[in-house]
Amino acid sequence: MSQCPSLHRSHSGPTAAAVLVSLLCLTAGGAQASAQSPDLAGAWAVSGRHPTSGPYSGTATLQPLTPAPGRFAIEWAVTFERTGASASWSGDGAFAGNTLTTTTASGGPGAVDRLSGAFGSAATVKGKYELRAGGRLWGAWWTEGGGASARGTETLTRMTTQEFLVSAPDLAGRATVRLLGPSPSTPGASRAEVSLEARAFGRGGGTRSLSGSGTFDPERGRLEWRPASAPGGGAAAAACVLTRAADGRYSGTVDGLAQTWVADRGTQAFTVLVVPGLSTNSWNRIGIPYLDENIAALEALGLSARRLTIQTEASIARNAAFIQREIRAEAAAGRRVLLFAHSKGGSDSTAACALDPGVAAAVSGMVAIQPVYGGSPVADFARSQPLLLGPIRLVFERIFKGQKEAVFDLASASRRAFVAAHPYPSNRIPTVVIRSSFDRRISRSVLWPSQKLIKRYLGEASDGLVIPKDQSIPGAAVTFDYADLDHFEPGLRGESPHRPVDLTTRSILALLEKVWASGN
Repeated sequence: MSQCPSLHRSHSGPTAAAVLVSLLCLTAGGAQASAQSPDLAGAWAVSGRHPTSGPYSGTATLQPLTPAPGRFAIEWAVTFERTGASASWSGDGAFAGNTLTTTTASGGPGAVDRLSGAFGSAATVKGKYELRAGGRLWGAWWTEGGGASARGTETLTRMTTQEFLVSAPDLAGRATVRLLGPSPSTPGASRAEVSLEARAFGRGGGTRSLSGSGTFDPERGRLEWRPASAPGGGAAAAACVLTRAADGRYSGTVDGLAQTWVADRGTQAFTVLVVPGLSTNSWNRIGIPYLDENIAALEALGLSARRLTIQTEASIARNAAFIQREIRAEAAAGRRVLLFAHSKGGSDSTAACALDPGVAAAVSGMVAIQPVYGGSPVADFARSQPLLLGPIRLVFERIFKGQKEAVFDLASASRRAFVAAHPYPSNRIPTVVIRSSFDRRISRSVLWPSQKLIKRYLGEASDGLVIPKDQSIPGAAVTFDYADLDHFEPGLRGESPHRPVDLTTRSILALLEKVWASGN
């Protein structure tokens, strides 16, 4: 500790100068007390060169020795690149004055392996490494004793990982790229270990796992790696090269599939609330897998997702209140909320945000698939026919214990009035919209008759329930338009070539990129 001059007191107390000196001493002392050694504990990538055996690489793990500050137990494990021989050894280290010094006794075969027999069993391996900018420990090792001497260079780089969200046709998953330090063969690149965990959907679905090694150059935007084996333990898999495009996404062929990798800039804090459409409560109970694939795809991307148990035959106002409670609960638990809504669920979700600015502030983003934002011609027809009022009440109020407003709220006049009074705050909530239509000559879709009627009497394309312009949300950050997709097929596989998993990954990845860019 620094020495401070003593305070000279007079009968009238300490002088102003003495007080100033005292404060300066306290400040300096506090700064000294708060200074701490950098945290070196954990895994480090090792890259070194032996004078006769050539380059080697591997890992070193530093484990703090408590209660001795700045002292570590160290475990090395490396592979010599020329021969493929591996070696491991242990020792201890001490960090002081920005330098890590290490000592490894070579009494066992591990230390001899390290130098490929270049020194005797009585030798000791010592090292000195300087902590440099960027968090690298750069230095050299040498031998002492044992009748022979050797010296080599070595760099330890803090091991880091980059997570990616992976999408491909009928596939969703995650990849981890673990950086292991500079590549001796590719200037500017890092050695990398790559692991991929994905779920395939449709025929031949199931879990896909791949792992391998290669190089990653974040500056040039190039990841080149070779899986250790083909899926199922077959012959060695082909090399995979992914390159970064102008939009920051990586693309390439992996496991025979054209894949897109999006760098994960933070998904762990999100909860995705999945909001179903009109009158779908009973579908899953009777075995119809509505939205099941969408939720599975979100989970395969590593997102926490859950389906809201709203009463799908209730009014927009009632469901909006339910959604608001769920959003508040997630926010109170420290979670960031993303909404993933389909059909009337989009109307319910936009209303929940439009009716309460506090709730809107807790929503980081929304995917709205075929939202009935501007109304539905089917709801218009139902509302204009007095003879249908009785059957609608019977079905929605007596059988489903809901409300007739579940249908009438979707009429065009009702939606226009609501949106005029309560516009959705798309300027504050990044929003991705999927609009669609279909027009098949012959189809098994239950919406095929209504699609033909809407086309005949209104002259409009539709998805069987809603025309595309009424699926629009003003101010949406992204809008995707699909042809040959009826109103049910985003949540259920049907005749459409567009699968629920693909719609889900495309929309949620686009949303996440907008959310990350906005900081929402």
